[in-house]
Amino acid sequence: MAPPRMRPRFELIVSTPLGTTLDGFRQYLNGASAGCTGSITGCHVRLRVPEARRHTWTPQLDVEVEPHEEGALVRGLFGPDPGIWTFIVALYAIIGFSVLGGLIFAFSQWALGQAPTALWSVPVALVLACIVYVVALVGQGLSQAQMVELRTCLDEALRRDEVPG
Repeated sequence: MAPPRMRPRFELIVSTPLGTTLDGFRQYLNGASAGCTGSITGCHVRLRVPEARRHTWTPQLDVEVEPHEEGALVRGLFGPDPGIWTFIVALYAIIGFSVLGGLIFAFSQWALGQAPTALWSVPVALVLACIVYVVALVGQGLSQAQMVELRTCLDEALRRDEVPG
C-alpha cells in the first residue's frame, strides 16, 4: 500500500486529440447527468463536488489536458478547496516564522550569556507542524469517497479507453 500523499496526482493518455478531449469535458459538464460541477479555462479543467454536498475537506480535481503523440495527455491533481489550501500553507508559514523568531531570540539569549530557553520554540513548532500534517491527512481520508466520485466524473467525461501513463 502506498503512503498517503498530500496532493495525489495521476496521468492518463487518451486516444482522442486535445480539442476533442476538451469538447468531451464541455459536453459532460453541460449535460444533465453530470455527477459534478466544473469549469474549463483553456486546457485546464476543474471538477468539483456539487455545492449541496461540499464540506470543509471536500476535494477538487484539477486537470490539465496537453497534446500527446497518441492523442492527449490528461494530468490530474486532487487537492482541497483553494481557501483550505491557503489556510494550511499559512499555518506552515506561521510555524516557520515562529521557529525563526525563537531561534533569533535564543541566539540573543546565548550572546548575552543567558540560557537559550527560547530554543523550546523549535520542538514545539515541529510538533505543531506534525499536527497540521496529520490533520490534513485525516481530512484527505475523510474525503476519499468524494475523490473517487470526482475520478468517476473524469472517467465519464473522457468516455474513452485510457492507457495509464
